[in-house]
This record gives sequence, structure tokens and C-alpha cells, in this order.
Amino acid sequence: MGRPRRQEPRRAHLIAATQRVLARDGLAGLRVREIAAEAEMSPASVLYYFPDSFQLVLQALDQQARAMASERAAVAAATPDPLDRLRALVRLDLPDELFGVQRAFCEIPGQVGDHPELTSVMEFVVCDQVAAYAAAMRDAQDSGWVAPEVDAVGMAQGLVASLRGAELYVLCGLLPAAQARPQILSGLELLFGPKRPSDRHPVAPFAGSEVQRELPADCPVTTALPSPLAR
Repeated sequence: MGRPRRQEPRRAHLIAATQRVLARDGLAGLRVREIAAEAEMSPASVLYYFPDSFQLVLQALDQQARAMASERAAVAAATPDPLDRLRALVRLDLPDELFGVQRAFCEIPGQVGDHPELTSVMEFVVCDQVAAYAAAMRDAQDSGWVAPEVDAVGMAQGLVASLRGAELYVLCGLLPAAQARPQILSGLELLFGPKRPSDRHPVAPFAGSEVQRELPADCPVTTALPSPLAR
């Protein structure tokens, strides 16, 4: 039997506290006692609402992943120019400073061996990124700026892989994000060739609406499905 609905505010409070601890301490060092202190509750109370404490972590990461997906959708809706959209999406996914829960997502690959449940979170993030970048590439093809034979999904997957690598460089202090972004985009920009749009279009501010994007056919996670971590 699930917990009574009246307990949902406390559970939401604990999820928010977990997100704050993740933002401050990262994923590797997360402990129930830190979550309890942040929530101003006892460790026993945390375990009452989440008997499996790692499910609390999963739900905190899942909520944040979906919030990030909403931000990407807002960028896509507010930036019709495909090249400007690619630039804005890369800036969103690789900001000048990787901070908060975003740093915790960078730690997930190193934790999957001990916690394979984290795979679902990372699949969601990667698939949403690929869908956003692939949609921009297809719009560029429809506009005649990129050749139709270019594999839009393949290019998007390569771009996301480059972002993952760049995050490590940024986190280790080996390369500033401001230098990594143009390096990541340079290959894509070459695809626009002589029909490449000019830079006269400013990147529009983020809006609050979401747009639907078609995920790659082989992607195991879709935004149309309920959260795989929902409990």
C-alpha cells in the first residue's frame, strides 16, 4: 500500500531538500543525514517517507532532468533560426559554470556501476538532448541550409557525445566552457556551408512553453511516457 496522499507535501519537501544537497555536495557524497539536516527532519523521518533512500535520490534527479527538458523545449520554441537554436541549446547544456544539480548529472556515469537504476535518468537526458539537436538539424535541412543527405540524428548524437566530453574538461578546469562551446559547434556550422544563415538573428530569451519533439526511433525513453522513476 502506498503512502497516504497527505504525505505528498512532506515527500516533495524531501525531494527539494535532496536537490539542494545534490547541488551543494554532488552525487558521490550524498548521505541520508545530509538530506535530513537540509530538510530539518530526522534521518528516521526521511526513511519513513522514503524507505529506500536511493529512490529519493532518483526522484530528485528525475524531476531535475524533466525541468532541464522543459528549458530545452522553451529554447526550441523561442528560437526559430536553426543555427541560433543550436548555439542556444549548447549554451544551455554547457553553461559558463557547471553548478548545482547539473554537476550531479556529470557524476552519473561513474555511479551507474553501483546504482544501475541511474541509467534511466541518463537515458532520458541524452535522448531529450538528441531530439532537440536533431530537430534543429532537420529544420536546417528543410530550410535548405544543410544538405538533405546529412544524418540529422547521427550529427545530434555526436554533438551530445561531444558535450559529455566537454563537461569533463570543464569540471576538471582544463578548458573553459566559453572555449569549449565554439569548438563543439564548429563542425556543425561548417555543414551550413554557403547557405549558412547570417548571425543577424539574436538568440531569443527563454520562454516558458514546451514543444513536442520526435525522439529517435531507437531511443529507449520518450517524453510522452510517465517517468520511469515515478513512485
